Amino acid sequence: MPDSEERHKLHVCRDGDWMGRIARDFNHADPAPIYDHDKNSYLREKRPERNLLARGDEVWVPVLPVPEFPTRGKNGGAVSISVTRAVRERITTRLKNTEGESLTNLDYTLRHPEQDEEVSASTGGEGQVDQELPPGVESLSMELEEKVMTWNMGYMDPPRTVSGYAYRLKNLGYFNHDIPEKKNMELYRALRRFQEDNDLSPTGNADTPTINKLIELHGC
Repeated sequence: MPDSEERHKLHVCRDGDWMGRIARDFNHADPAPIYDHDKNSYLREKRPERNLLARGDEVWVPVLPVPEFPTRGKNGGAVSISVTRAVRERITTRLKNTEGESLTNLDYTLRHPEQDEEVSASTGGEGQVDQELPPGVESLSMELEEKVMTWNMGYMDPPRTVSGYAYRLKNLGYFNHDIPEKKNMELYRALRRFQEDNDLSPTGNADTPTINKLIELHGC
């Protein structure tokens, strides 16, 4: 087998993949070196946000040897203990109100249901949220001013579905509500603000030019 194939493996993304999960699956402590690797330059052009991957995306992953520590079993036989690295990720977003104004310097609490952990902090001067996450987190909830928002990490429905474009608007800071099953007034207003900011006809409808611009800015 060629040396280059021994050091790298091609991973084809499935629904629900994101860089943190790929790093964890391949025993990497940090997803950044995978995303920033020279072999993934095309991926970076296609997906400027490393955690917004889509089915079929190709990621070259350096294959690391799993460290083994020889010890002795009860009957004197050799036993090897493998160590898997814990991968930590980040969530970065910007929060706005229904008028498009940044929610600045507000206290919030992030909760990780799978880990039974929570983090309390405040939004930045432009409504930024930037928090490190523990390994294995696949969903988050945020409590802010008596409202609760939720995120699913790594998976979004197709962009032409209501939940699909709602998630993308939310990630871009235009929609700060729970993801609805059907289009509602909050989503209509978010679409209008997005359209106005991007020189599109402000219809409030998820028409083809709007969806195409949403895909372009969101990365998928």
